[in-house]
Amino acid sequence: MRCNVKGYCSIGFGSEMDNTDMIACITYDGVTATMIDTYGNGHDVPDNDTALGGFNDLIMVSNAVTANTIECEFDRKLNTGDKYDGVIEVDNEQSIIWAWYDTRAYVDH
Repeated sequence: MRCNVKGYCSIGFGSEMDNTDMIACITYDGVTATMIDTYGNGHDVPDNDTALGGFNDLIMVSNAVTANTIECEFDRKLNTGDKYDGVIEVDNEQSIIWAWYDTRAYVDH
């Protein structure tokens, strides 16, 4: 995932923020990026899966931060078994949502 922002970008596997699996790539310091495995419970900042009793099912492969870009490459099983992760279907169309923000904090966009 790569975005031309200084803060965060995220992708969600669903058609809206409510009850949706989301993954965010964020930089807090402008030097390194990190991944957050989250779940949307409405139109607010999504909760970390771990705070809800789920798991962080992301494996960071690489990350990069430049003056105007953040990038996170990660691995994740298509079906993690975590109730806060959606199943990513390879052979079917699937709705996605995305968000980005230029502030170095995971906040409403």
